[in-house]
Amino acid sequence: MGVLAVFRSITTNGILRGISMKKAYKIWGILLIACLFAACGASVDVLEMPSNPYEIDILYCEDELIALYMPHPNELVPQEPANQPADELPEYGYTYGIDYSELGDNIEYYAEYEAHYYEYELPAEPVEVERIRSNLDPYRPMIALTFDDGPVQNTALLLDLLENYDARVTFFVLGSQIGEHEDVVKRAFDMGHEIAGHSWSHGNMHRLDEDAIRAEILSAYYAIMAVTGYSPMMFRPPYGNANQLVREVAYELDFAIVNWSVDPRDWQTQNAYLIYHHVMDNVADGLIVVMHEWVCATIYAMEYVIPQLIDRGYQLVTVSELFYHSGITPQPGVIYRRGR
Repeated sequence: MGVLAVFRSITTNGILRGISMKKAYKIWGILLIACLFAACGASVDVLEMPSNPYEIDILYCEDELIALYMPHPNELVPQEPANQPADELPEYGYTYGIDYSELGDNIEYYAEYEAHYYEYELPAEPVEVERIRSNLDPYRPMIALTFDDGPVQNTALLLDLLENYDARVTFFVLGSQIGEHEDVVKRAFDMGHEIAGHSWSHGNMHRLDEDAIRAEILSAYYAIMAVTGYSPMMFRPPYGNANQLVREVAYELDFAIVNWSVDPRDWQTQNAYLIYHHVMDNVADGLIVVMHEWVCATIYAMEYVIPQLIDRGYQLVTVSELFYHSGITPQPGVIYRRGR
């Protein structure tokens, strides 16, 4: 039986019976066009990453057009990777706002940090807020995207993107960066994202004594509390470095330590193509991904990663949400790299 004969049979014997064939064909045509649009629309928001990394050369980032050179992996300049042994790292690691070379021993170092405790007017009472969304499906896969070293100017761009997809992430922020970006931190918190500490200055905690480690953790914590009134009792040490002393201080202060299970090394490659493929090739239910929003290529890659993760069925959640639905109660001084 031909297509027209089928349409004619359905029309004369179905819901369209009683109207002229001319009108019936118009109705069928409209329905067919609507179905085509629906089929196309289902994949409109799921972008495809260009197959050639060298096609990605312009990115609107930090309020100006930046030409990004996408190096071949063989051309990458080696840098300090996360979790590198302390004796192979620079004396103080990356720092923000403090020149360690001008400090004397650790007592002077600690005194420098002690002052940060009193730069912020803390709320009289911590904010009581439910940070676990009730509409999450515990039986569907979850993944926690996390971003380190902010807040920076790029953070606002990332927040815009996350808002489009109603996705949640965790920001591990530097206390020294908060003062210039309080509005961004407050916006992220109000959107439901999680804000946790990543130390005050990004110093290498394997090089610090007990008092200095305590100051790094608490200074960032107090800075977050001053802006949001809330901060989870967890932190991420710079480089993921958490030796026995760091864990002991974290235990004393009642902080859990959150590292990661997927690391695209965006800070090293600066390549949206490589970042995208590393994340998409390694994600699985319950994993924690570490990235850095100061890397422009990461913001670009997220325009593809986020919608495609959602299309694969993942729920983009905060670390606390991941732990909650994994049956994990974070314990002080314990290192966590994934949820369920």
